[in-house]
Amino acid sequence: MPKFSLSRSIEINASSENVYRVVRDFKRWTPWSPWILAEPDCALDFADDGKRYSWEGKIIGSGEMKILDDHANTRIDYELTFLKPWKSTSAVSFQFAESQGVTTTTWSMNGSLPFFLFWMKKMMSAMVGMDY
Repeated sequence: MPKFSLSRSIEINASSENVYRVVRDFKRWTPWSPWILAEPDCALDFADDGKRYSWEGKIIGSGEMKILDDHANTRIDYELTFLKPWKSTSAVSFQFAESQGVTTTTWSMNGSLPFFLFWMKKMMSAMVGMDY
């Protein structure tokens, strides 16, 4: 299976506590998630414990994201599963490093595509990388 790895960083003028709080709460992803912004009326379902959410839409397909590990104000590790348009699972993380009230937020994604989509590896990396 063709593997890919992406990472993007941004500086946010807020404390790591505030940035972590927004990223940790899936219900607060609607204003900034590039995929939800692409289809704001997609169906979203949130787990009662706040550690999982799923989506289904005509444009963004379907899948779920669940928190695997959580270190307050410094890091969150997720498992991202796409069901449509094709099945795949990726490891995703957000890391937060604060300095003088500015938080460097780094998003990373490591995964693989189904073998028959080997030709999409570079395009997939570019498209998902642009989202973040």
